[in-house]
Amino acid sequence: MSLQVVVVDDSTVFRKAVRDCLREMDGVEVVDVARDGRIALEKIRRIRPDVITLDIEMPVMNGLDVLQAIQQENLETKAIVVSSFVKEGSMTSTRAIAAGAFDFVQKSSHANPEENVRDLNIQLTRCMKVLHRRRLSESPECGEDTGESVADETSIDVTDKVAPNTNSLIQSQSQTAATIDVEPTRALDAICIGVSTGGPQALGKLVPALRKEIRVPVLIVQHMPAIFTESLANHLDSISQLNVVEAEDGMPLRGGTVFIAPGGRQMKVIGYPGAWKLEITDEEPVKGCRPSVDLLFQSAAVQFQNGLLGIVMTGLGNDGVDGAAAITQRGGRIWVQDEKSATVYGMPRAVFESGLPCEEYSLEELIVQINRVGRQSSKQLLDPSSQPTPVQPTPVVGEAIG
Repeated sequence: MSLQVVVVDDSTVFRKAVRDCLREMDGVEVVDVARDGRIALEKIRRIRPDVITLDIEMPVMNGLDVLQAIQQENLETKAIVVSSFVKEGSMTSTRAIAAGAFDFVQKSSHANPEENVRDLNIQLTRCMKVLHRRRLSESPECGEDTGESVADETSIDVTDKVAPNTNSLIQSQSQTAATIDVEPTRALDAICIGVSTGGPQALGKLVPALRKEIRVPVLIVQHMPAIFTESLANHLDSISQLNVVEAEDGMPLRGGTVFIAPGGRQMKVIGYPGAWKLEITDEEPVKGCRPSVDLLFQSAAVQFQNGLLGIVMTGLGNDGVDGAAAITQRGGRIWVQDEKSATVYGMPRAVFESGLPCEEYSLEELIVQINRVGRQSSKQLLDPSSQPTPVQPTPVVGEAIG
């Protein structure tokens, strides 16, 4: 059965471009278009499409208002935000994702119009494939209904650096902790997280729930275009107890800070115990990904050895498998998000089914576990003077760090 789509954009040219791209895809049917949010909402209520492509800045009623109405009315339509992600509007786009948009597509601005159409087609195809797979996984014919909805997230607009609903989160975490068979904690140097499709919603739950007692750096690769990651970091920083920043080249790793890899660039860990820092480069994509989970995990494995925890969360594809292998080879630990709580069980599945030693947790359990182990930090990180002499990591035969 085809996915029914309504294209929403105030630009006649762009409505046509999106419509033409979608019409070329198997299993996708464009059933209508709309030039503003008010008309779009009327058509969503009447047609009940599976998907809308949604511009943010529109007259009469903008994309954020449409997303809020979809949630308030419990409409089943998934929204793919389509935006230029210009600097001025990037925070608005981030809030749209946090408010329940399923995914995002970046409007390209190449001088050659054909390149813009090509980029648009690639991104829309990726989104539609994910939605097709999600529909199959939720179909009663498959004997599986996750009961999950990406649109269940709500936008949080606060200015103080305090986690929202802290008391209920702590109570929930305490109840969950009792059901987890935990291993004895050991000191960590860092936590690395890899995430893709569904990541903004998952990170919007996870990062604000991390407690200020966490004393290790948290490094995150979220597959996103440039500019978008800066606004994501700023948004998470405004609602979290920990400091959240978009990573910059040469930044020293500090405990209690969340570093998000900049979109369109690679992030690696370099240095030595007591003087670790980030290296941001323009290296080629790995498995088509830049930033790459594999590249971050592999570089961090060399530096932190058995003091590293790697976590692979929701996402399409298998970015993270090779990096997870590097981490376990050096004695580190790997956790993956479970299928029920993941928007797309692709990246976690690839690691879980690879045969590597790993533990599987729901999103709520990951929060509990990170808060538990994150307080057991290495003195090397907290006191740089404790390890003044550079230590050369032991190489592993046949491993490429990129």
